[in-house]
Amino acid sequence: MEIELQDCIDLNLEFSDLICGFDLVCAEGRPNSIGFYADLLLAFTNTCRELHIIIPFMFHAGETLLDMGGSSDPDNSYLYDTLLLNAKRIGHGYALLKHPVLVERYKQHNIALELYLISNELLHLCGNAREHPFLGLLAAGLHCTLNADNPSLFCSSLSHEFYQVMVGDTRMSVHEWE
Repeated sequence: MEIELQDCIDLNLEFSDLICGFDLVCAEGRPNSIGFYADLLLAFTNTCRELHIIIPFMFHAGETLLDMGGSSDPDNSYLYDTLLLNAKRIGHGYALLKHPVLVERYKQHNIALELYLISNELLHLCGNAREHPFLGLLAAGLHCTLNADNPSLFCSSLSHEFYQVMVGDTRMSVHEWE
């Protein structure tokens, strides 16, 4: 992890217009959660501050049916870790609505959620687009984007994601996606 974080800083110093953040994807509910790397991630933030560069964190979190953000142990909750580490964006956030206090904090901190309906369906988090919590996330006032997760693996595209929303859930129209 140290090498990856240093590489990100080095790349940002050389190609500042190409680096938009540091993305960390960990399997939720397993050892070495985002919190496991907290010391390294905080040191990274301090180094960025000293170098006068901004590299926001972007984490995958809440891609689970478990209440504790991927773990039965709240100390390993990715949804809390992303907030405490000042992430600007999280991938998924599927379980976020189970945490009303976190919903409010995510809104206060303008943390954007990347939604991946097809991925969540293929991973059996929901059976179809109508069962996905995207409308609840939008209704809660959260910043949401629709994205294609692992397009080469899942043989999907952003167009396919939008199609799933438009056809799979008649409560949503193209006019609501602004």
